[in-house]
Amino acid sequence: MALPNQLRSARATDATDAGDIDTVVGAIEQAVCDILGVTIDADIATAIFGTVDSQGRPSSIRIAGAAATNELRLRDTTNDSECKLACNNGYLRVYQNTGTEAVPVWTERNKMDLATGIWSVCPQGGNMLYAAVCRASGVQSIPGSVWTELVWTAADEFDPADMHNVTESPTRIDIKQAGWYFIVAQGHFDSIYSAGDRGLKILANREVELAKWYVGPAYYDTSGDDPQICLEVQAYLNAGSFVSVYVYQGTTLPQDFDPFEFSAVLIGAY
Repeated sequence: MALPNQLRSARATDATDAGDIDTVVGAIEQAVCDILGVTIDADIATAIFGTVDSQGRPSSIRIAGAAATNELRLRDTTNDSECKLACNNGYLRVYQNTGTEAVPVWTERNKMDLATGIWSVCPQGGNMLYAAVCRASGVQSIPGSVWTELVWTAADEFDPADMHNVTESPTRIDIKQAGWYFIVAQGHFDSIYSAGDRGLKILANREVELAKWYVGPAYYDTSGDDPQICLEVQAYLNAGSFVSVYVYQGTTLPQDFDPFEFSAVLIGAY
């Protein structure tokens, strides 16, 4: 048997002997299995209804299975819309059925990291959260009299839309959604000398200057305190572009620069 099936009120009416009764009981068990979606003649190790309350009513439903096989489907028959929740690979995932009930096509719309509770986004659509907060692994040696692109190779602080690839393109944040972005770059020079200028700038596509801080030696603090440099800018960026940070020092010897943070957050898509 298979669905559609039903639990009947008078299934054994015509049963007259043990063989008939056994057949009818088997039909009842098959109907229950069909309706609950479990396999007949197979051991069930974990109850579907995990716990019950003080009155014996089910208070939880347990769905267990390998990654991408455990799911809870919800269907609105009035509007012919369907979604499902699935737990796999460390995420609670939300899918929309963009196909039909008979031939579903599941498109991931959002996901939550089970370890952090942070909802992230998926490239297919929905309410995107395009943001990346990058960190550097430590101080970087900056050669004299040349603008040098900083490298951000530490684990990302936050990057739900995979805008920063630590291994393949650690110098840049890739823009995946066109719109207005708030971009921040921070850091400081570990050693301050009176000779030579200092500078920090944010570029789009290594060509367009979005923000720049630059100071000559006569105006630089040489007291021994290393001031933190912070650049902030709002800029409209197209999908497929990228942003990166450059630093400059005008001495004859390499100087260490300690990058703190490089981030880009979509604040409006128009």
